[in-house]
Amino acid sequence: MIGASANVVTVGRAERAGYPVSFMEYLKAVFLPTIITVLLCMVWLLVVEI
Repeated sequence: MIGASANVVTVGRAERAGYPVSFMEYLKAVFLPTIITVLLCMVWLLVVEI
């Protein structure tokens, strides 16, 4: 998986346990939280860091 080393470790352990994770499954799980986090951070920087 792309990203932090924790993601690589988690996917590796899941595959060894018999739960393969495809990139599309991963993307479906993290897309919305990523967008929300980025938007919140943008608002924070625009409001607080003036």
